Amino acid sequence: MAGELELTALRAELEEHRRTVADQGALIEQLEARLEQLEGRPTVGVPTTATSVGASGGSTDGDGRTDRRGLLRQAGVAVAGAAAGAVVLGQASPAAAAQGTFDGNPGVIGTASPAGGIGVRGDTGTGTGVLGRSQETSGTAIGVEGIVASNDGIGVRGNANSVVGETVGVLGRVVSASGYGVKGVNASTGSGNTTGVYGESFSDLGRGVVGRTEGDAAVGVLGISDKPAPGINTGYGVFGQGTGTGAVGVKGGCADGVALAGFSNRAQLQLEGTPAPPLGSGIARRAGEVVLDIDKVLWLCIAAGTPGTWRRLGGTGTAGALTLLPTPVRVYDSRAGNPPTTGPKTPIAGNTTRVLDTKNNSSGVPAGASGVLVTLTVVNGSANGGFLALFAAGSPIPSTSSINWSGAGQVVATTTVSAVDATAQVAVFCPPNSSTNLILDVIGYYQ
Repeated sequence: MAGELELTALRAELEEHRRTVADQGALIEQLEARLEQLEGRPTVGVPTTATSVGASGGSTDGDGRTDRRGLLRQAGVAVAGAAAGAVVLGQASPAAAAQGTFDGNPGVIGTASPAGGIGVRGDTGTGTGVLGRSQETSGTAIGVEGIVASNDGIGVRGNANSVVGETVGVLGRVVSASGYGVKGVNASTGSGNTTGVYGESFSDLGRGVVGRTEGDAAVGVLGISDKPAPGINTGYGVFGQGTGTGAVGVKGGCADGVALAGFSNRAQLQLEGTPAPPLGSGIARRAGEVVLDIDKVLWLCIAAGTPGTWRRLGGTGTAGALTLLPTPVRVYDSRAGNPPTTGPKTPIAGNTTRVLDTKNNSSGVPAGASGVLVTLTVVNGSANGGFLALFAAGSPIPSTSSINWSGAGQVVATTTVSAVDATAQVAVFCPPNSSTNLILDVIGYYQ
């Protein structure tokens, strides 16, 4: 009974392989018709030396080439053999269909028809599925090139399915003085989303794309986008996205050198301000994390925890970094005959406001600065005393003072910080029944 069941199963398997051979025969006829139109041209991907395959496989002509019909039939049988194993070709390797030395450039070309087909596919239990090697010693040499002309396709795709050991989907190795192990070129000029190199990993500790280098000035992963203008279709040199808990989109590690380097005439790094502020997020954090929150505030984690310890680096509510001038610069002096010459050169009267430009005297303060670090000095103030209030030009007069004096003939100075307007101007207010000369020196600015 067991023998009959085994025989039935073998017959069913044989019938399935017969249908596969029939399908390959139809494809052979189509390819043969195409080859007949190319009289006088060598067949791309045909071995330069091939032995006779017998009555069913075609014959060898006088110049050592297998006739096209026989070669195509041989390929068809080889394909069927790869599927049928012992039934058709006994112990023949699946790679037997592509053995030999190939003429022409490229050595092997695979054209997929219909659109969902595969041009060249290498499938192996152990070893190398597809190996491309170029012996070119100068100029441009390409081992394997994948070209996609459709709107949604893959040039080269590597799948590694082993659950133990080390598996590699696509491996690129360069032994010359310069070259690329794997190079992805995005030459699309359309408005869609195209990717030079795309790496995807679904395992817990997987890596989509890994770049490793041991050279002194080598680059592990290099991404170049030649999109000429900013906008919605702006390209990315390297784009990393991690969606799992604790996932890392792009990670760079280096023992001696630069882990991640960005080169751009526009921006070297762009952070998306989408997460909630980290202080109240309740998420486990690691020291060294940098977050741009939804309010466009930039944070640095200095100690791990939930949510960790954070320092605010910048944002819409901060003044920015302080730039100290090489030496303080005097931008205003109300006393006549004292530089700079920018006026008015008179004491400030009571109940008046005077606007001063912190960019005067080539101070170095730029328009667009958010604030200035200054020294404000009162000289020969009125005998009844008074105060001055320093603030951003155009803003309401504050109810606080920046400096005070109490009698005649006093010289009083203070160092303070003030906001500025969009053109880096400040205002000084003197209260009623007071007057004084004043000096303003700039020490640095915030931006």
